[in-house]
Amino acid sequence: FEPLFANQAYADIFGYDSPQEILEQGSALDHVAPADRERLSEYSKNRTRDGSAPEIYEFQGIKKDGSLIWLENRVRVVNWEDSQAVQRTVVDITERKQAEEMIKTSEARLTEILEIAPEAVLTIGDDKSIQLFNKGAERIFGYGADEVLGQHLDMLIPERLHSRHGEHVEEFYHSPDNYLMMEKCQEIFGLRKNGTEFPASASVSKLEIGGKIIFTVMLRDI
Repeated sequence: FEPLFANQAYADIFGYDSPQEILEQGSALDHVAPADRERLSEYSKNRTRDGSAPEIYEFQGIKKDGSLIWLENRVRVVNWEDSQAVQRTVVDITERKQAEEMIKTSEARLTEILEIAPEAVLTIGDDKSIQLFNKGAERIFGYGADEVLGQHLDMLIPERLHSRHGEHVEEFYHSPDNYLMMEKCQEIFGLRKNGTEFPASASVSKLEIGGKIIFTVMLRDI
């Protein structure tokens, strides 16, 4: 992988003053993090040999100052003088990767907060399937999360209230409001795994994600 040509943008990404500095390094892999060099080399070979590797590949690069950056890599075979060469196009995606990591960290923290909350916290899809069931919900309803995830919300509501509850949820679905205290609509009761009922206080919020409405229920045994 001897470098034959680099443009100024490539040099800028890696913190070099000119493309010539890049070419003088002697190997295109000098700008790849050690942990990624073997994988990137294998990827480039597979990509150029039979196209079996995906067109886009992400790897970590090393800048002139030694700092690491994330790059999106595209490889294709081009004609170069009397032979063929590998053309690599890279885009700096460091900010995107950092943002993704921040989101993962935030989601992990939110999960921890939900798990220690004393209230039952449930996320319900627009088909009324249960998508999240925290430890508080397990304690209050007596079910393990694995027993309810993917199941219909009605399993947690006394049968005599199914119809009325469904009507209120439907009204809230089409309402411009994003927050609802359920006890303002009707008397709230939950149904435990052992078949007993309990009075409850519940609030519901809704959020549109990917064109679908997601409901979050916070419920307290009163």
